Amino acid sequence: MPGSRVSLLNERNAVKIVSTGWEKHMAVARRITLELTQDVADAIDRKLASGEYASASEIVGEGIGALMDRDEAVERWLREEVVAGHAEYLADQANTIDIDDILPRLMARRAAAAES
Repeated sequence: MPGSRVSLLNERNAVKIVSTGWEKHMAVARRITLELTQDVADAIDRKLASGEYASASEIVGEGIGALMDRDEAVERWLREEVVAGHAEYLADQANTIDIDDILPRLMARRAAAAES
């Protein structure tokens, strides 16, 4: 990630982030220290050793980017699907399914799909 720098300090299992690369989300980059479990530090080491990433900065940046993408997707789903579905339910409650009918319907759909 351009502009990102992360120093991995294995002896303390810490990552010092000099610049996160997410300046578009922050007014000013700042230095923070994160304590990592040994498993996470080892995973970073393995990714670096594989040559898949050039620096710990890229790994941390991609992880943060994935979290931000996931959060945006959940927010979009809530706005576009859940809110719309709830509004549809409120507008026409006659089109709803009784809760006791949901499981049998799902099981029937699954059985039909397994047969095809």
